[in-house]
Amino acid sequence: MTIRVNYKFSEGVRKLLLQEGGQKLVKQGVRDGLRAGAFKGQELAKGFAPYKSGTLRRSIMIKEDFSESVDIVYVGIDGKLIPYAQIQEEGGVIVAKNKPNLKFKINGQWFSKKSVTIKPKRYMAKAYSALKNGVFQKIMDSEISRLIQ
Repeated sequence: MTIRVNYKFSEGVRKLLLQEGGQKLVKQGVRDGLRAGAFKGQELAKGFAPYKSGTLRRSIMIKEDFSESVDIVYVGIDGKLIPYAQIQEEGGVIVAKNKPNLKFKINGQWFSKKSVTIKPKRYMAKAYSALKNGVFQKIMDSEISRLIQ
């Protein structure tokens, strides 16, 4: 799941961009803000993620990709490491492949089913929604303002 959050520069930041050395300050502020926003997104996603052993929550990582032309910060899970992460997020049906039935234990009792339906948990989507609803803008404003002063 890719999350895109937009940020609008305040008038003060736009003026700073026109000043000598201002672009470098703003770029650093944007990177600091992206980092802080990503940490908040990670914290929220971990809080919303289903919990059994904690592996899914621990797997929610941050990856930075900063270059001259674009600054991107990813918050997510490597599906190769945690193959069940996507079905936990989006929901779906698990069907027996190599045997006639799936066999699993819940609270000490064994079950045998041809398929099971996993309800979507939407932990990443909930984190995105929280960031989108003004939290990210406040984080970016705070980080950039800190550098301006």
